Amino acid sequence: VYEGMEGTTTVEQFHYTFITMGIITVASAAMFMLLKTTDGNNLIKRQRKSKPNRVPSESE
Repeated sequence: VYEGMEGTTTVEQFHYTFITMGIITVASAAMFMLLKTTDGNNLIKRQRKSKPNRVPSESE
């Protein structure tokens, strides 16, 4: 993408690339900050353990 920019050196192209990567990183961090703590619970096996339901026949 930056090769088409005439009159720029490799160092300048690196600076543009570094800034672009920084912007992408900040944007993705902002997206992750918008997530709720419960988002993605369906993707993991271990979920919050609920209280076990007692079966009446076991307590008798």
